[in-house]
Amino acid sequence: MAAQAKRARKTTRAKKRVRSYIILGVVALGVVAIVISFAALARGTAGTGAPSTIIVPAPRPSAVVQSGHTYGDPNAPVTIDEYIDFQCPFCKTAALSVMPVIEQEYVESGVAKVVVHPIAILGDESVQAAVAAEAANQQGQFFAYYDALYSNQGYENRGAFSDDRLKAVAEVLGLDMAEFNASFDSGTYAQQVTQDTLDAAASGVRSTPTILVNGTRVSATVDSIAAAIQSANGS
Repeated sequence: MAAQAKRARKTTRAKKRVRSYIILGVVALGVVAIVISFAALARGTAGTGAPSTIIVPAPRPSAVVQSGHTYGDPNAPVTIDEYIDFQCPFCKTAALSVMPVIEQEYVESGVAKVVVHPIAILGDESVQAAVAAEAANQQGQFFAYYDALYSNQGYENRGAFSDDRLKAVAEVLGLDMAEFNASFDSGTYAQQVTQDTLDAAASGVRSTPTILVNGTRVSATVDSIAAAIQSANGS
């Protein structure tokens, strides 16, 4: 009986330590998210929330297939669905800090592909940013524009993704501006973005980023996504 009681006490202490680590980890992630969010806001100019210059991110590896919203081999056995809002600061963290690690390890090797689903839940500039990404997609530049949007994110609905600035991003990226402007101004993609957002909500996506690995929702962290990929791939 004494031995059983001793083992029980050890188990209880171990569980408490695990809970403590989890709590500390969550707090740490929250602090990181807040720091990243404030850093994004700090880049804005006073009163507008728009960065003072347009940042052009490094191009993605040319050897990786890009087709529409899909990044990677279309026949890859694992699919990572990424539901994002371009104004979401946590989506920015995933886009610039989490997904590049996953892409280098699993997408470039052909194990997985990423399918991005832009939706708009944070206001008018979310809609317009998604519309602009679709206009860029028309020229085969969805991921270049995706990377540029997150590199230039500012305050929500304060001018970072105004129409003029979204067009300026396209121009800096070297897109055909006559074609981009016609697509952007047509209103066609605004209807598409609205419908995509409704469809995502109907399927249970009500926050961003939402990450699915072969249909199973996972946390937007490197460890969670990697573990899900390995499980789905039988490794």
